Amino acid sequence: MADRLSTAHMLTAAGRAITKIDEAGHRGASYVTYAEIEAMATTLAALGCPAIAPGQTIEDPCFVSTSFHPSNFIALVRAARKEPFNE
Repeated sequence: MADRLSTAHMLTAAGRAITKIDEAGHRGASYVTYAEIEAMATTLAALGCPAIAPGQTIEDPCFVSTSFHPSNFIALVRAARKEPFNE
């Protein structure tokens, strides 16, 4: 079984991947590691992005909020993982 990613590790790895792509465009995408891809996918899932089967699409998506708040994200991740809120 794979080790669970901590929230800090997940966001750090996903952020590094975003930086590579942002700085080098298409070429930057080839620099992204498997671990960074996994972190980005985990981050998207924690934010509520559903898994979509090949050939399916999402029609007319509706975003509730376009503002990002780290505290809300951490709460979503913990809820998805069923982690206790010990702060």
